[in-house]
Amino acid sequence: MLLEKGVFRAGLKFDCPSCQLEFWRSLDDVRSRLECEYCGHAFNASPQLRDKAWAFRRSGLFGNDDHQKGAIPVLLTLQQLMNIHREDHGFSTTAMSLAPKRAAIRACETDFVVVTESGRDHRIQIAIGECKTRNPIATADVTNLMAVADAFPTDRYDVFLVFARLTPFCAEEIDLIKKVNGRYHSRAIMLTERELEPQFVYERTAQEFDIQQIAASFEDMAAATVRVFFEERRRAPDAEPVGGEANEGSQAS
Repeated sequence: MLLEKGVFRAGLKFDCPSCQLEFWRSLDDVRSRLECEYCGHAFNASPQLRDKAWAFRRSGLFGNDDHQKGAIPVLLTLQQLMNIHREDHGFSTTAMSLAPKRAAIRACETDFVVVTESGRDHRIQIAIGECKTRNPIATADVTNLMAVADAFPTDRYDVFLVFARLTPFCAEEIDLIKKVNGRYHSRAIMLTERELEPQFVYERTAQEFDIQQIAASFEDMAAATVRVFFEERRRAPDAEPVGGEANEGSQAS
């Protein structure tokens, strides 16, 4: 599917007989006589074709090593959130700059905002996200978004703060994000590549932790974050992951 969509390009790797460095050529550019991209040496590539496996490279947006400055984790996070809340029940926007008028917040940026309606009591639910590739979640990231979340009236809005990155969170980040939650209310949602890559957000995580594979609401995701990252409730070795839809009535403790 990724080849059909053009995310990956097929090609082969060759060893230059002059400088001994390995380089890649796309399927369209493979010829019997090649020129090394490092030293410029031209050589006959035919003897290297025996038992050579295909080598794939990312292309376009996915080929940029800086992930388009965080675009990839933002897209993956929005995809998982939209799997829970359909677009016709709300809307989303990316790269917002927030500035105070009367609210007690600092000027800051957010990677995305998702606004939707709760299916049970028709409250407005808002998910505000901070996404990273491999850079850590900073203290300012958390405190700024907490102030934004606190600015919404609690009688009408449920605000969740989403922190996502393409590598595991360190202990310092987990302790920092844990402060987002109140004593009786959980609003922090944490996602890593383990949750972002599968079709179902907790498909892989449920193999290791005592949670369900599918989340049906932001509340379910916040509850899963508590179990996985804060309490580390690991699944018993002989226990099978729970499938099916998450309980819509579940609440984070």
